[in-house]
Amino acid sequence: MFFDPPLRGQTVLWFLSSVRSLEVWTSGLIELP
Repeated sequence: MFFDPPLRGQTVLWFLSSVRSLEVWTSGLIELP
């Protein structure tokens, strides 16, 4: 486990992908009949 200043960019990318997958999961859940 190592921390560099560029790690912030990695964290932002991870956060955005998490939000995207959660959004997809939620929309799939809502679209269930």
